[in-house]
Amino acid sequence: MDFYFHTFHLEQWFERDMCVYDDGAYANKGEMQVEAARRLGTTLSECIVIEDSISAISYARENNAGNVIGIGIDSVHPELIRTGAAYCIRDFTEFDFEWLRN
Repeated sequence: MDFYFHTFHLEQWFERDMCVYDDGAYANKGEMQVEAARRLGTTLSECIVIEDSISAISYARENNAGNVIGIGIDSVHPELIRTGAAYCIRDFTEFDFEWLRN
């Protein structure tokens, strides 16, 4: 995380202690998603989860995420949708702000 915060100056957008990442403390991505919601002071059902892996999308669905968005190249979109993503995007420039209204 230090590398990313330093290289991309993430401190201008994120508080370091609010970030959840795979540091070996979590059994799976689902636990990480729930912890991220807890740190934000909410439940996962009030969150949008954006993931690029099938397993992480499955965990988000199992944990009742408010909305699940798949991200990646076009060829993986059908599998991400089958797994439970409501929508898929190639990158964050394609994020539809209408999804925040749900």
